[in-house]
Amino acid sequence: MKTSSASIGETDSQLGSRIINCLHAKSIPELASIQLDVRDGSVVISGTVSQTSVQRHCYECCRHVAGVKNVIDRIKIRESKKG
Repeated sequence: MKTSSASIGETDSQLGSRIINCLHAKSIPELASIQLDVRDGSVVISGTVSQTSVQRHCYECCRHVAGVKNVIDRIKIRESKKG
């Protein structure tokens, strides 16, 4: 899991930490492939996961963390290879 913040303010860092803690607490699979960008209470989540349910859980977890004003979901679903 990677986080970045344009304004290296303590508030954004703390918010990013709370979001990461929430994702860990919810045992979100594929967490290592998710990136967060936190700026002034707005959160952009991105990365690639294998299932829509993982994408949805990440979005909902971010949305419910105190201090989050907006969540932009840029997570992509990996296409499954059918043989």
